[in-house]
Amino acid sequence: MNVFYEKLSDEDVAKKLEGLIGWESNNGRIFKRFDFNSYDETIDFVNKVAEIANAINHHPDMNVSFKSCVVYFSTHAVDGLSVLDFISAARLDLL
Repeated sequence: MNVFYEKLSDEDVAKKLEGLIGWESNNGRIFKRFDFNSYDETIDFVNKVAEIANAINHHPDMNVSFKSCVVYFSTHAVDGLSVLDFISAARLDLL
């Protein structure tokens, strides 16, 4: 099996979360709230997330509001979290 699709243990998840700022883990997924100054900034961010997700074929769930967006990552193929979720989260933090 591809290393990107191996389910991480709770210990691995906790360790990988230490390398990210503001991300949390709950119920087999990681998530972070991103805040913006306007709706246009929020939508620009959502569109950039879509570009990243399409490029690596790993798509998050998102809760989009007027000046914020909560992004949720999990790997459905493993029914939990994989390395791909943390790679994706780190890429979003670079935005």
